[in-house]
Amino acid sequence: MNPLSSSQTKSLQISPIKVATTLALIWSVIVFYGTLCQFIHLYFNIYLPGTELTYLDSEMNIPAIFSGFMLLLSSIIIGFVWYLERNLKNGKYWLILSGGFFFMFLEEILEIHEKITAPIQEIIGHDHLGFFKYSWIIPYAIISLVVGLYFLKFLFSLPKETTKRIFIAGIWYVMAALGIEGITGISADYFGNTDNFLYLAFMTIEEASEMYAISFFIFALLSYIEQVHSGVSISFGTSHESEKVMK
Repeated sequence: MNPLSSSQTKSLQISPIKVATTLALIWSVIVFYGTLCQFIHLYFNIYLPGTELTYLDSEMNIPAIFSGFMLLLSSIIIGFVWYLERNLKNGKYWLILSGGFFFMFLEEILEIHEKITAPIQEIIGHDHLGFFKYSWIIPYAIISLVVGLYFLKFLFSLPKETTKRIFIAGIWYVMAALGIEGITGISADYFGNTDNFLYLAFMTIEEASEMYAISFFIFALLSYIEQVHSGVSISFGTSHESEKVMK
């Protein structure tokens, strides 16, 4: 008998804490090895296998692809919440938020912020920018503030625990992406290059913190689904139209 033709329904159960922990652990391995490679190269001029592939501050390598995956996963989960609540008053907020994270996914893969740095520097000047050396943080800080204010009412309409978790994840991510990025700019401006201990240290803290914040955000989203939509599950049965929901 073909086990795939069994009439028994099988459900896929998702644990918010296990999903978030697994993502954070995978990211920890990437960060550890990537950082180890960079410091060994800095002090001993030795390239370990995968040094370029695991450099946290590079494009289209393992850290960049995994970061993009995390942001895309966030967009998909938020999109699923929108599907569940599309007829409720908060539906539009979930849809906009899902689109925002999809843009962040594209931003991570395409490095859009790197492309706007030079034009901004042309406006504000190039010399001794310090905290604003990576000038893209200026418009992104303004956008973050506007977006935060727009979603504030929506955020406080959610269950208290969800509000707290999303708030923590948001502040955590923004402080890493903008605040620590500014500090790396100070280091790069002072030394005139990025091949120094301080730059590598703060860059590592920044990149690591961003995805830890996203891992926590994913935990907050899945916990929200588990709390508010507790009767929802992903089921695989023999019917022609499988019921697709998440638990």
